[in-house]
Amino acid sequence: PEVIQNLRLTMVTDPQMPEWYVADVAQLADAIGEIREAFHDFGIPFLNDYSTASGIIRQHEAGDTRALRQQHYYVYVIAAYLLEGKAEAAHALLHEKFAKPVIKRRFESLWRNMNAE
Repeated sequence: PEVIQNLRLTMVTDPQMPEWYVADVAQLADAIGEIREAFHDFGIPFLNDYSTASGIIRQHEAGDTRALRQQHYYVYVIAAYLLEGKAEAAHALLHEKFAKPVIKRRFESLWRNMNAE
């Protein structure tokens, strides 16, 4: 519940949905309606899928591509694994994604905390 996923709604659909630009005030109501519909159809399901530790794990293991697979994403997945009592999977992901020397140095506190168990 403390995780913030900063991702544009247009990126959580495949193919990516169009972005909305309003050229004048007359177009505003239609754009708001389209955005509301898109958020209902795509944003709410995305948030529901990623709102719990088990959901994060389920989506990760299913290969869901809606979330950006950057390093912080893998930290969230590792934390989710730990919260769900799956330390072995957390360690496996840590070694898979954070073992290169430069990355390991950057995420030194993650390594330190994972090895403190």
